[in-house]
Amino acid sequence: MTADTASATFQAVYGGVTIQKILSLSKSRTGTAGAPGADGTDGTDGVNGNKFVPIFKRSATQPTTPTGNLTPSGWSTSIPAVNGQPAWRSDGEISGASTLVGSWTTPVLFEAVAPSPASQTILITAQTQTTAAITISLDNGESRSIDARVRVAGLSSSTTQNVVIQWREVGGTYAQLGSTGTDSGGAGDTIFAIALETLTNSSGIPKAYEVRAVASKTGGTGTIDQPSSYLKA
Repeated sequence: MTADTASATFQAVYGGVTIQKILSLSKSRTGTAGAPGADGTDGTDGVNGNKFVPIFKRSATQPTTPTGNLTPSGWSTSIPAVNGQPAWRSDGEISGASTLVGSWTTPVLFEAVAPSPASQTILITAQTQTTAAITISLDNGESRSIDARVRVAGLSSSTTQNVVIQWREVGGTYAQLGSTGTDSGGAGDTIFAIALETLTNSSGIPKAYEVRAVASKTGGTGTIDQPSSYLKA
């Protein structure tokens, strides 16, 4: 059909009765597009999403699981400065309203202690002296030999010279490591007290330790021999 409209007439005659049916047809044409409507009103902002936040703490041993919102006491959102102790990490889910969802995770080892030099030495300069500490870092199962020596010459009288090695985890309490090195002599003699011990980390995690030497004597005096008197770790 080429025209926009058309009609068809159908007629039937029966028993002298005439019946007509007219069928009309028309085309539907697309009109010109109207102008766009105005933008609708913006919807309401959605709820802020949750996020996972890590927190950190340095401790010689595994810390207890932290409690409290955001940054629990003793913990930090950044890795604390190196202090000879390993760093531990715990994670928490923080809501858009800045509250903790559930609980902080059990702390896990995040950063082992920094390796210590292969050997460090502090001179012992007096018959009675507590040296400064040497800090050493040991992985689990690692050992380090500790050597403390005091050599005294030209004794004024009968003398007993002692030296012991003390150790502790960083921040802990010192205890004696092994036996006391001791030697005795009379006037004019040279004596040599030696303590040789091994410090082993069997804790299951990397740890930092401090060792020091404690020299003591009974009796007379003498001259400390250098470089034979020292703490080495």
